[in-house]
Amino acid sequence: MLSLAGTTMFRLNSSAGVSPAREPDVSSGKDGAFEFSSVREGDWILRAEAENIDRGVAFVGVRKDIDDVRIHLEGPVEILGTVVRSDGSTAPMNGINVMLTPMDGVRGATGNTDKVGALRIEDVSPGHYRITAIPRSGGYYVASVMVGDVDAMRQPALLSDSSPPLRIVLKAGGRLSGNVEKGEDSKLLLVPQTVSPGDIVQVYPCGAGGNFELTGIAPGDYYAIAVAHFDPPFKAGFEGVRTIMRDATPVRIDEGALTSVHLKAPVDLP
Repeated sequence: MLSLAGTTMFRLNSSAGVSPAREPDVSSGKDGAFEFSSVREGDWILRAEAENIDRGVAFVGVRKDIDDVRIHLEGPVEILGTVVRSDGSTAPMNGINVMLTPMDGVRGATGNTDKVGALRIEDVSPGHYRITAIPRSGGYYVASVMVGDVDAMRQPALLSDSSPPLRIVLKAGGRLSGNVEKGEDSKLLLVPQTVSPGDIVQVYPCGAGGNFELTGIAPGDYYAIAVAHFDPPFKAGFEGVRTIMRDATPVRIDEGALTSVHLKAPVDLP
């Protein structure tokens, strides 16, 4: 049994979005108290919402009955950030799209860095997020998005009114050039070989004759495949991932190096 005092609607989600497990929502009684009964053992995110304005979050490990847990209600927060090169020097400012993907059931948020590399995203609900950051141009890729000591590109990070500013770290990437057979007006998906359903995948336009040249690619192993009728970003589905793995060309990108590749005619993803 988990109980606490307060007002408003409360919900329990499994911690950090690792599992879709969730307990039924409860609301407080007239005396301000409420209770979750028969909570499964594990780590949970406890969230409170009052009239969609005040919000609060707490993190509880349920191993036995817990009483008198208190949760602090707070409004939406403002998330700030800066962009730097990996060596700490000032980064080129061509704009970076930043997407906050919630791990605990709240709405996401997006923002863009300005011409001096500053980021400001308003009205963000406190909670755990994974962060995707995509440069709009230039020969750099985002190597990490640090929230304190946590790289939010690789694991969820807590964003709240006490979170440190985001630190978006850029590195010079590799280049990929080539052409697509019968690829006029086609688009190129360059997909990490570790892609999973639901991952965001960038889509690049091909030029005249199906030619393309990409810069600022993170080093690693990829699948390259030409497609039609998709706009960036593309969110891979189960059948899409299967098609990519079956029909794509494996490509290795090395830091600072140029890789060339010829691709088959475009395919339609499910």
